[in-house]
Parts: sequence; structure tokens; C-alpha cells
Amino acid sequence: MRRSLVVILFISISWVGYSQVNQKTVKEFGVGLSMLTGYTDIGGAEGASAQSITEFSQMSKRVGVVGYYKYNINPRYSIKLNGTVGLLAGTDKGSRNEGRGYSFSSFILDVSVIGVYYIVAEKEPFFFKSSLRRQGWSRNVYPSLYIQAGIGACIYTPSPNDKLKNATLVGYEGGKTATPVFPVGLGSTLPISRDVRFFLETNYVFTLTDYLDGYNNPLYSKSKDSYMTITAGLVYQIGNEKTNWRKSRLYRR
Repeated sequence: MRRSLVVILFISISWVGYSQVNQKTVKEFGVGLSMLTGYTDIGGAEGASAQSITEFSQMSKRVGVVGYYKYNINPRYSIKLNGTVGLLAGTDKGSRNEGRGYSFSSFILDVSVIGVYYIVAEKEPFFFKSSLRRQGWSRNVYPSLYIQAGIGACIYTPSPNDKLKNATLVGYEGGKTATPVFPVGLGSTLPISRDVRFFLETNYVFTLTDYLDGYNNPLYSKSKDSYMTITAGLVYQIGNEKTNWRKSRLYRR
């Protein structure tokens, strides 16, 4: 009996000594690579063959970089300042509008203020040396799930190919370079170390312009232009101020 109590006490002390609770900080920043897809009047994959749709989709995607600073109000609610830099592109090649021969690329800079709500809150993960295994680190991690929406502005500079640039009389118009944006998205995070989380999220961004591609023609334009981002990256916790997981208040380590 005494031996059992000693063993239990030893394990408890060891666990307390080695455990490192990865409590969420109030302030975080994230950075990631994003895949951007533009939904504009150039292209028009609807009605094309399956092979053409695949080709169109691949040619429409471009790479971007996303960074954000996030303030965690409590375990359920956060607000973040989000920035996206990248390229949008579109082409008629392989689409139902292939006969026009239009294509474009557009540099964008998007800055938004976004509110975040965690449907599945980030748990209080911990990493600890196992007293039983004697080797390696054990861990207890769970993915989160969140939705988000916000408002911001996008600066864009479309670059048309020659056919599109010469289509002034049927819809091309240069000089429009900014629009309000309204991102709506879904995402998840997963702890990978004591102060680092992996995140994956997608955002559909509504705009108030029909000129992300520099082109607007009533025959082809049924709605405002928009774009989608799919981003994977890392979240880094900063500072010592923590969000109390159980009581939703702040305390210091």
C-alpha cells in the first residue's frame, strides 16, 4: 500500500513538473500562403466540357500571402486585422467564351477587419514528458472550428491582354483601382507546439465592383466580381497575457 502511494505521488509530482499547459494568449499573429481564385466576367466555365472546366480552374488560380494580427476577447470571440497580397487571374481559354480570347491578371492588396466566432473553441492543449514511457513527449491536442466575417478595402491593378485592352467599345475600362470588400469564411486551428498553431481557412470575398478584371459587359456580367482564398499557415502566440479558458477573463502568467 505504501509503495503504491509513493508511486502515485511520484507520478503526480513528475507530471506537474513537466507539464506545459499551452494556454491561449490574448494576442496572436498568423502568416500563411494562399491560393486565390477570381470570379469575374473573363472565362465563363459554366457549360464547358469537364476537361475544359478543369483546365480553366487550374489556370484561374494564383498564389498570395496572408498575414494577420488577432486579439482574443475570450475563448469564443476574436477580432483580427487581416491583410492579403497576391494575384487574381482569368482566361477565356478552355471556357465557353474561348472565342473572345480575353485574359487578365490583377495584383490585389486587401486589408480587412474581421470578427471571429469559434463554433468549436480551441481547447486547452498540453504537452508533457511521459513519466511512464520515459521517452518522448505526450500531448493532448484538438482542432477548433470557427466562422468569420468582416469588412475592408481592396486595391487592385488589372493587366489585360491585348485583345481585352482593345475591347474598349464593348466593356473594357481601365482606371478603376479600389473597392470595399466583405469577406466571409470558415477555418480551423490545431496546436503543433507550445506556442504555435497550424491554421487552415477559406474566405469568399464579396466586392462592390465589376472591374477586378477591368471588364464590364451586360452580356456577360450578371453580378459583381468576387474572389475566394484558401490559406494554410501558422499562428504564433505573443506576449504573456492569457485568456482564461474557464472563466473568460484575463490573467498573467
